[in-house]
Amino acid sequence: TVSTQSTWGRPTDWTKRHLVTWKYPVRKLRAAGLLLRIVHHTGIRQVAVHSKGDYIASVCPNDPVKRRVVLILQLSRQRALSPFPRFNRFRDPVSCIAFHSLGKQNYLALCMRRHLRLYTLVEGQLVKKIRGTVDALSNMSIHQGGNHILLSSFDGDVMWFDLDMSERPFKKLTTHKAAVQTVRFHPQPEVYPLFASAGDDGQVHVFHGSVQDDYTSQPQIVPLKILKGHQVVGHVGVTTLAWHPTLPWIFSGATDGTVRCWTE
Repeated sequence: TVSTQSTWGRPTDWTKRHLVTWKYPVRKLRAAGLLLRIVHHTGIRQVAVHSKGDYIASVCPNDPVKRRVVLILQLSRQRALSPFPRFNRFRDPVSCIAFHSLGKQNYLALCMRRHLRLYTLVEGQLVKKIRGTVDALSNMSIHQGGNHILLSSFDGDVMWFDLDMSERPFKKLTTHKAAVQTVRFHPQPEVYPLFASAGDDGQVHVFHGSVQDDYTSQPQIVPLKILKGHQVVGHVGVTTLAWHPTLPWIFSGATDGTVRCWTE
């Protein structure tokens, strides 16, 4: 689905008031390294930082005001933008958000419970809408190359989408025995073609996932390891993953109160 109608981008849409409060810390905290506090009205589920460092996107799914559920913040000018002022958080709640670059174009990816939307960052135009095979998407990860996206679901699935091929998943992985909370590509896939998923079974599943330069060739996906060690607390297991930026190491955090580093 492609839309030519702009969602945001007008200068008058940016505001320095009401959406968030910008606060400078006291001298003692500044000496400790804290430079700025951006106070939201409710709890923040997730924050995404643009690669150039001046823009931050935040998700506050429980904010009762629609226009404050998803915000884009500009640090240098201390202003905020509500890209979805009429957002219905009950009909299709936001799971996560990410900045994405492909060539010279910048995008904002919005993962909701039923589908993923891809908008141009400057014009705010909807350029791609991907619907998962389930209605319970939990997280996403975008390949550094730009055309491949991983979606995870509370139904226990991990879906690999090749945007050059189809809006349907290229591969559906069902290796987890419970809800999948998160999924992550390695940030250097040309060196380490790896990705991982983690969920409420307390496990981290690591895969080899190589993308070919030839557009006629399909990605190669091979299961590598199942990492066990986290305890499941209250039917919730591993909730977050992060790859080391330059090594094939992965960090996992879970409801058992531990963060584990898995090395070669």
